[in-house]
Amino acid sequence: MTQRPRVAFIHDYEPMRRLVLELLPAADMDVYVAERSSVKLRALARWGPEVIVIDPIDGDGASKPHFKVANAIRRHPALGTRPMIVLAAERELLPTIGDLQPASILGLPFTADELVRAIRAVRTAPVLPLTPQRSPRHRLDILTRRRVHH
Repeated sequence: MTQRPRVAFIHDYEPMRRLVLELLPAADMDVYVAERSSVKLRALARWGPEVIVIDPIDGDGASKPHFKVANAIRRHPALGTRPMIVLAAERELLPTIGDLQPASILGLPFTADELVRAIRAVRTAPVLPLTPQRSPRHRLDILTRRRVHH
């Protein structure tokens, strides 16, 4: 029997975190939920997620969005190579989100089935170092379900 996947879900909307706390265990997955502003990287690294699902946008919406927590996860020695699923509501952010090297981008809103399928699909996908040959220019755009070339 294989080990249950460990999934970290980082989102600021508390009802979404509560829903995921019910959804992922029902799909035979262990889940760690945290608010973006309160996530503790050391504790998260000790818990050892296989996949990180994050709504990466920090900020109040009035200024240019930034990805402080998501970038900190990418730079963390124990977490930086974990597959990351980025939740994105705004299409114009897709080029910027590519800098996070997500294994998948899941458009908001999404269904429970779409989230579970995305987690299972990226579970074993390693994050490769960003190189000029492997830039965010060539990626699968989950929102449009087609390959995007910038």
